[in-house]
Amino acid sequence: MTWIAQIIFASSLTIAQTHAQQLNETGKACLATGDTSCAIGALEQALASAEAGFGADHPATAMIMRNLALAYANAGQLPRAERLAIHAFGVLEARFGRDDVSVVPALNVLGETLIYEHRLGEALPVLERAVAFGHGAGAHYATALQNLGAALKLQGDVESAQRYYTLAAAEFGRLVGSDHSFVGLAGGTEVTH
Repeated sequence: MTWIAQIIFASSLTIAQTHAQQLNETGKACLATGDTSCAIGALEQALASAEAGFGADHPATAMIMRNLALAYANAGQLPRAERLAIHAFGVLEARFGRDDVSVVPALNVLGETLIYEHRLGEALPVLERAVAFGHGAGAHYATALQNLGAALKLQGDVESAQRYYTLAAAEFGRLVGSDHSFVGLAGGTEVTH
């Protein structure tokens, strides 16, 4: 390959990567407003662009996969969500290792999907693993606490659920301030993304 062809190839990868990141941000914004159709459309395009620009087994591609899994879960497309969450988790774990905090977002989405599928026995160990990472996972730790509380409550263990909801509220408060509206949401039965 000539040096001009190499420059053109490299710039096309950069364009594809930037395009994937922009589409991912659009998809995340759509998720935040509850527009699942918009999120799925943008994130499907982002994933295709990321796979072309970064490769299928790149961590950035895996995080887009995780976001698309979340959008599918919100849309009730649970088998698709589960497959993508498992794949994203596998990519992140293979790249960073079993004990790296970067796997927590994918574990959360997988756990949430299993809750939606009423597979609480499978969701609990996934969410317990996410919780085990602790404060280093930041907001994803608080989400894992909230989700584990929801799974336990649905399983009928209200006392344990309340303990995790309290921990989630405290963690969200530590991260965003105790007067933030999101802190008040921690303590319900809903899973958090």
